[in-house]
Amino acid sequence: MFSSSISSCSVYNILELNGEADHLHLLFEATPGMAPTEFVNVLKTKTARFTRRDFPTEVGRFYWKPYFGSRSYFVATVSEQSLSLVQEHIKNQ
Repeated sequence: MFSSSISSCSVYNILELNGEADHLHLLFEATPGMAPTEFVNVLKTKTARFTRRDFPTEVGRFYWKPYFGSRSYFVATVSEQSLSLVQEHIKNQ
Protein backbone atom coordinates (compact mmCIF):
# COMPACT_ATOMS: atom_id res chain seq x y z
CA MET A 1 0.00 0.00 0.00
CA PHE A 2 2.65 2.51 1.02
CA SER A 3 4.96 1.99 -1.96
CA SER A 4 2.10 1.95 -4.46
CA SER A 5 0.80 5.23 -3.05
CA ILE A 6 4.22 6.84 -3.38
CA SER A 7 4.99 5.53 -6.85
CA SER A 8 1.54 6.22 -8.26
CA CYS A 9 1.81 9.92 -7.51
CA SER A 10 4.76 10.58 -9.81
CA VAL A 11 7.05 9.21 -12.46
CA TYR A 12 8.96 6.92 -10.13
CA ASN A 13 9.14 3.17 -10.15
CA ILE A 14 10.11 1.50 -6.87
CA LEU A 15 12.26 -1.53 -7.64
CA GLU A 16 13.14 -2.61 -4.11
CA LEU A 17 12.23 -1.46 -0.61
CA ASN A 18 13.41 -2.69 2.78
CA GLY A 19 14.58 -1.12 5.98
CA GLU A 20 15.27 -1.11 9.65
CA ALA A 21 13.66 0.58 12.63
CA ASP A 22 15.28 3.95 12.01
CA HIS A 23 15.83 4.09 8.24
CA LEU A 24 14.98 2.45 4.94
CA HIS A 25 16.77 1.35 1.82
CA LEU A 26 15.00 2.10 -1.41
CA LEU A 27 15.92 1.42 -5.00
CA PHE A 28 13.91 3.36 -7.55
CA GLU A 29 14.07 4.45 -11.13
CA ALA A 30 12.89 7.74 -12.56
CA THR A 31 12.94 9.62 -15.81
CA PRO A 32 16.29 11.29 -16.62
CA GLY A 33 14.92 14.77 -15.99
CA MET A 34 13.64 13.95 -12.51
CA ALA A 35 15.76 15.15 -9.60
CA PRO A 36 16.34 12.52 -6.89
CA THR A 37 15.85 15.26 -4.30
CA GLU A 38 12.30 15.75 -5.55
CA PHE A 39 11.52 12.08 -5.00
CA VAL A 40 13.06 12.14 -1.52
CA ASN A 41 10.93 15.17 -0.64
CA VAL A 42 7.74 13.41 -1.82
CA LEU A 43 8.70 10.21 -0.01
CA LYS A 44 9.50 11.89 3.29
CA THR A 45 6.43 14.13 3.20
CA LYS A 46 4.03 11.27 2.46
CA THR A 47 5.71 8.99 4.99
CA ALA A 48 5.25 11.58 7.72
CA ARG A 49 1.61 12.16 6.77
CA PHE A 50 0.76 8.45 6.63
CA THR A 51 2.51 7.74 9.92
CA ARG A 52 0.88 10.63 11.79
CA ARG A 53 -2.53 9.70 10.34
CA ASP A 54 -2.34 5.94 10.90
CA PHE A 55 -0.38 5.84 14.18
CA PRO A 56 -1.15 9.07 16.07
CA THR A 57 -0.89 7.59 19.54
CA GLU A 58 2.34 5.72 18.89
CA VAL A 59 4.23 8.59 17.25
CA GLY A 60 2.67 11.30 19.39
CA ARG A 61 4.86 10.27 22.30
CA PHE A 62 8.01 10.86 20.25
CA TYR A 63 7.11 13.47 17.63
CA TRP A 64 5.23 16.39 19.08
CA LYS A 65 6.95 19.06 16.97
CA PRO A 66 5.66 20.12 13.54
CA TYR A 67 8.43 18.23 11.74
CA PHE A 68 8.88 14.49 11.53
CA GLY A 69 12.13 12.59 11.29
CA SER A 70 15.45 13.83 10.04
CA ARG A 71 16.12 16.22 7.18
CA SER A 72 19.11 14.13 6.08
CA TYR A 73 19.24 11.45 3.39
CA PHE A 74 21.69 9.71 1.08
CA VAL A 75 21.15 9.20 -2.65
CA ALA A 76 23.44 7.38 -5.08
CA THR A 77 23.09 6.21 -8.65
CA VAL A 78 23.32 2.59 -9.75
CA SER A 79 24.47 1.31 -13.12
CA GLU A 80 22.68 -1.44 -15.01
CA GLN A 81 25.66 -3.70 -14.35
CA SER A 82 25.29 -3.40 -10.56
CA LEU A 83 21.48 -3.21 -10.39
CA SER A 84 20.90 -6.85 -9.40
CA LEU A 85 23.64 -6.70 -6.78
CA VAL A 86 22.06 -3.62 -5.15
CA GLN A 87 18.59 -5.18 -5.29
CA GLU A 88 19.87 -8.30 -3.54
CA HIS A 89 21.63 -6.20 -0.90
CA ILE A 90 18.40 -4.31 -0.12
CA LYS A 91 16.37 -7.53 0.03
CA ASN A 92 18.77 -8.90 2.65
CA GLN A 93 18.64 -5.91 4.98
